[in-house]
Amino acid sequence: MHRLLLVLTLAALAACNGREAVEVTLDQLVAQQAAYDGRTVVAVGTLRSHPDPEHYWIEDDGYNRVELAWGDDLAPYLGRRLAVRGLFRFDPDEGRRIDVEYLAPSP
Repeated sequence: MHRLLLVLTLAALAACNGREAVEVTLDQLVAQQAAYDGRTVVAVGTLRSHPDPEHYWIEDDGYNRVELAWGDDLAPYLGRRLAVRGLFRFDPDEGRRIDVEYLAPSP
């Protein structure tokens, strides 16, 4: 029930900017990264980081990972499950990234 509420909230926020978001697992993003490139997605994963150079990503239990580009400090969310909404980008040389528009703790 909490997950449904979170997805509905993120979908409502999506309507504010006119772009429809597709809910997708991290496994799907990794397996079909080129197909999702340039699309607005909602994905859930646990926030992890690396200090040098500092960067953040979400991952699932299968270690499927997607980097997050977000202007605010993500450190308070480390180790927590997050639902992330944003524009997914894939570049063979740079990897997978979500340009985050919204994020929220996920149950």
